[in-house]
Formats: sequence, C-alpha cells, structure tokens
Amino acid sequence: MLRSHEAEWLSDLQGRAGEAAEDRRHAEWLVEQALRHEWRQHRLAQWLQSAADDAGGFGQQPAPTGEEAPPPVFHGLDPRAFQRPWYKGQPWNRGAGAAPDPAANQQDNIIELGA
Repeated sequence: MLRSHEAEWLSDLQGRAGEAAEDRRHAEWLVEQALRHEWRQHRLAQWLQSAADDAGGFGQQPAPTGEEAPPPVFHGLDPRAFQRPWYKGQPWNRGAGAAPDPAANQQDNIIELGA
C-alpha cells in the first residue's frame, strides 16, 4: 500500500512544507518584534534610573526613542532592569538600596561533595 501511494503522499507533504516554512517565518518575525519591544522597555528603564540620579552629564541625556534595534546578544528582558542595584539605592527609592540578606542565598552557596 505504501509503495503505491508514495509519490502522491510525498507530493502532498512537499506542498505542506511551504506552509510550515511560512509559519516559521511568521514566528521568527513575532520573536523579533517581541525582542524589540523588550529592548525598548529595558532602555527606558535604564534611562529613567540615570535621569533620576541627575548626576553629571549622564543624568541629562534625552530619552531613548526606541528606534534602535536590540544588540545581537540581547536574549530578552531581564526583570532586574526595573530595579536599582542594592549599592545604588536612593532616598526616594527605599527598597532598592537595602543590602542583600546573606542568609537568603545561603542555601544556594552550599556545594555538596560526593553526591
């Protein structure tokens, strides 16, 4: 049975391959658009923090336009982009300047030997 329908079925599968390739191109386009959107959010968050510092020339930069493409190594938005590092806390941003709790990460630093 397979031998008698081989040419017909292969032709049908070849026709469907074009649809699959189109789906892949559309998915790649959607990922590219999502990365651009995430990059804009990342840039605005970084600009907002530097503008709020208002120290020196870097605090007086214009807001990013969002027209630039993300760098080739940008793998998506890092949630930490919306928080100040603990060592750059500001009086108006109380939670950001708190020193990290060493006990919170103590379990992560344990290395088990012989496991």
